[in-house]
Amino acid sequence: MAQKVLVSEYLSMAAPSGEIPAYVENNVRHVPCTERRKRIRMQVHWPLRFLRPGTVDDLETITQDLTSDGFRCRTKVPLAAGDSSMCTLGVPAHDPKDASRTLLVECEIRVVWARAADEGFHHLGCRIENYRFLDTIPSGREPFRAG
Repeated sequence: MAQKVLVSEYLSMAAPSGEIPAYVENNVRHVPCTERRKRIRMQVHWPLRFLRPGTVDDLETITQDLTSDGFRCRTKVPLAAGDSSMCTLGVPAHDPKDASRTLLVECEIRVVWARAADEGFHHLGCRIENYRFLDTIPSGREPFRAG
């Protein structure tokens, strides 16, 4: 069984280089390894819509993983590292009265890295530079499509 560690204790175990040690369970032993990222990544697949000014269609996709300051996603439209954009992230509300309810978070993002992938897709790593919660769907935009 994995040992439970408080987040404050976990962060205090940082290596001198500033890397955060992660512990991988190997049978019963815990083998230390280093994780270069400063933030914990959550593998969540939440709806994401890039708002593309001057176009009729927005670019819809889902997150592949998410941290407190960015996300990774896969798109059919290439964006270049350094590009800035606005996007809307759909966060499940877990509302017991309405399971389909989604909180909308409008984000200013910057593409940190972009890589070509298989079948005409592109992987993007995006940093969230600013965000705000939306009370309503922006004018002229449709709700996220189901599925």
